[in-house]
Amino acid sequence: MRTALEDNKKIVAVTADVSSFYHELNPGFMLKDEFNRLFDLELTDEEAKLHRLFITAIQAWADKTPLRKGLPVGLPASAVVANMALIELDRLMEKQVAPLYYGRYVDDFLLVMENGAGFDSTEDLWEWLFARSDGLLNWKDKEREAVRFK
Repeated sequence: MRTALEDNKKIVAVTADVSSFYHELNPGFMLKDEFNRLFDLELTDEEAKLHRLFITAIQAWADKTPLRKGLPVGLPASAVVANMALIELDRLMEKQVAPLYYGRYVDDFLLVMENGAGFDSTEDLWEWLFARSDGLLNWKDKEREAVRFK
């Protein structure tokens, strides 16, 4: 950001986090064929069985919690699952947005980009991002106070 400002570039920065991310995330997405296609994965029968057992174990744990969903906070594997859930967001930022900087730590991210479009508001910036997201991002509700990912 400093370098861009020193170069007299007009920039915009957005920081956001996914609310209740660990408590809401269902790891079942990792069992879907489209997840494997994201990585061009070809699992052996033994690897596929272990993968299913792992996801099923996390889901069984979640069923025993008061929320009956989510990931175990503190389990190192939960961070891996959480990062996999947002890999498409990372790819979107890299390919469609071409930011000056994009950083994400699990469910918190910072996006810095040139303000070539002349955004007048945060809503304008989000609308611009939505238009490039191929349906991955949109408003969560009519009040436009929260953003939905997928």
